[in-house]
Amino acid sequence: PPELLAEGPPDMVQLERSARSAPHVPWFSVEVPLRQSQARKVRTAMCTQQTWDASFLEDRAPGHIELWFHYHFEVLGIDQIYLYDLDGTFADLEVLRPWRSAGRLISTEGFAKIPPLDRVYNEMGFNTASAYLAQTLVQHHCLQQAKHNAEWIISVSHGWDMVLFSPTQTLGELLDGLSENKLTYVNGVRYGDPESESTNVQLGQVRK
Repeated sequence: PPELLAEGPPDMVQLERSARSAPHVPWFSVEVPLRQSQARKVRTAMCTQQTWDASFLEDRAPGHIELWFHYHFEVLGIDQIYLYDLDGTFADLEVLRPWRSAGRLISTEGFAKIPPLDRVYNEMGFNTASAYLAQTLVQHHCLQQAKHNAEWIISVSHGWDMVLFSPTQTLGELLDGLSENKLTYVNGVRYGDPESESTNVQLGQVRK
């Protein structure tokens, strides 16, 4: 009711069994306390693709991990980046420590333990085919987390071979020119070929 909303956000919700539940599910009622997010407000947050095997990436492209994060944080000006580290190999990278300590790099390492993904990864290991099984969970989780404190959420659907770049304007200028509360797609150009385009980046403003 409007009169309740006027008093401020709720501090508790009550969970009960749905009327659509299977007949064998017992009735229950649980009160769950709520608290407001304490995360600092930012203008931009970036959701990345799930990743794994940092040492392999570093061997294939030395210095690229640091370059990728430095570019998006310090050059482009992204406030926060969500990193989904399936196997935990990015957790102790020294090059990421300053951004993690500053609260700009937010790491999540538990998705590989969620059933049935845990069984899949135990049997198949981490590779391109198996890692994509977590992508929907990763994207949904990042959206739900970032919307609490970010004005704009940028979703990059590819990994380390993609950067967000414009030769004509800054990120701030781009966001200032976009429609509010609408999803905007940015076409990706592969390896400098303007004829090879695909929609790989999504920018959306969080409805307040």
